[in-house]
Amino acid sequence: MKIVLINSSGRTNGNTDRLLKVLENELIKTAERQLISIDIRHVILSEMEIKPCRGCRCCFDKGNCPLNDAVVETEALISDCDALVLAGPVYLEDINGIMKTWIDRMAFHAHRPTYFDKYAIAISTSGAGTSNHSLNTMRNALMAWGFHILSTRKFRMGAYMEDKLIEESYTSKLSDMAMSLISSFQNKVAQKPTLFS
Repeated sequence: MKIVLINSSGRTNGNTDRLLKVLENELIKTAERQLISIDIRHVILSEMEIKPCRGCRCCFDKGNCPLNDAVVETEALISDCDALVLAGPVYLEDINGIMKTWIDRMAFHAHRPTYFDKYAIAISTSGAGTSNHSLNTMRNALMAWGFHILSTRKFRMGAYMEDKLIEESYTSKLSDMAMSLISSFQNKVAQKPTLFS
């Protein structure tokens, strides 16, 4: 099973990064219990060159984006994976700019949904708590691209949550998300495009 973890945080070893490490450990443990081979790839959007959408409409007319940058690389990883995890911090009640820019650039998949055989979860992190707006942004993109969305969850973490506290507070929830992802892959639930897609 191939899983891609996409992290939009610009903070090295920040809350989002360390939360994803706990999720990765839970995915590995769950896969081992289920006797499934697992390959996890990490994508850190803030370390990549991702140009903003120019509004050229090529994605409408030709089905792809003409800008040749790191979006091509992320698209290749996603096309080759079985499951995707989107994770990022909340900035002013929404996902941060790098995640939004990346989503905008992946818009051609909304015009021609292609990921009906893939599963996804979305995670947001915030300091003091937040609405579901950032999760809805990610969920709407994933749904428009054709993903089967298994779970979305927000994690309240303060300015910087210690590793031990992350594990104590959130391992159980992350373990449930890992189990959902692995089980869905095992059971190969048939996908049907939604009316929205």
